[in-house]
Amino acid sequence: MAERPTEINDENVLTVDVNAIAKDRRFVDLKFENAKNKLAKVQEWLLEAKDLGYEQLLIKSDLDTLSSLVEQLKEHLQNLLTFDNRTTRENAQQEHDNLENRIDGYYNNVYQHLPMRVLPFLRQEAARKSQDQQSLAEQQKAAARAEAAYKKLAEQMQTQLEEWEQKKKEVEAAPGEVAATRFGRHFKSQAQEYGEELQYWYDLRARFFRWLVGIIVANLVLYLLLFVTEKLNLWPYLPPEEFFTIQYGVAKITLLSILSYGMHFASRNYSIRANLVATNKHRKNVADTLNEFLATKPEASDRSHIIKKGTEEMFQHISTGYIATRDSRGDKSVVEVVDGILRPNKES
Repeated sequence: MAERPTEINDENVLTVDVNAIAKDRRFVDLKFENAKNKLAKVQEWLLEAKDLGYEQLLIKSDLDTLSSLVEQLKEHLQNLLTFDNRTTRENAQQEHDNLENRIDGYYNNVYQHLPMRVLPFLRQEAARKSQDQQSLAEQQKAAARAEAAYKKLAEQMQTQLEEWEQKKKEVEAAPGEVAATRFGRHFKSQAQEYGEELQYWYDLRARFFRWLVGIIVANLVLYLLLFVTEKLNLWPYLPPEEFFTIQYGVAKITLLSILSYGMHFASRNYSIRANLVATNKHRKNVADTLNEFLATKPEASDRSHIIKKGTEEMFQHISTGYIATRDSRGDKSVVEVVDGILRPNKES
């Protein structure tokens, strides 16, 4: 248990043990529980305000109020301390009640100033200051991390610049090799694209051809069937000339012309795609060959000569056999025959 002080002064007013001075040594039946609890609470509030630095944060009027409250606390504690020395049995109860009442009023007054107004402000300022300090510390840490990251990034960028400079020198030393590689990929892609279109026109031409052959064979079989049954006097007893009339012939020629034109159109597009596929494959092969030659690091004069010849070979016109020349002659389809009849002055 804390020692009972002999005097309440400015040094111990906020730290003295209220429980020790609230005990009456003569009048044990008089208790100061109310005063003891409330004055101890006031001490706690004033100590918190002091720890929060109220002397630097509050305005003069509030400072004067707190100084007055401290003086009043000192007075109440002194009254408790000297209660048993200045009272008698006759007036002890009255003095006890008066002191308790004065302490109640004092406590209510302190409550309105400290926990209701001053302490929230001081706590808010302390929290803000703590946040500012924490934020400053975090900013300092972030700056240190940023500086370390910057140094690391600068080293990486320097390494990359050196690598890029080396690659630039290699590209400048071998521009033809890079171009040949790029052209090779481009021509390969073009060949694949035209190859897909080539298959479409091939299938379409095959369908037209099957229909055309089917109609011709069907008419031939039908003619032979009618011819044989007429000679043998068998069913259906129909001579060929009665079925194969002029009207039937015109219709058949029209149908065959349409199918022949469709097959010719599909064949033409097939030949164009086939020519493009072959041309792009040829150019890809030239680009790959040129790239392999340049990879051997020839002399500058030889390099220029290889690039020139490779470029000429790559882009020269080649005959793939899929597209006929203007002087070539081939078998005429039915549509060409009909077209020649309709326009006899057309160049054959």
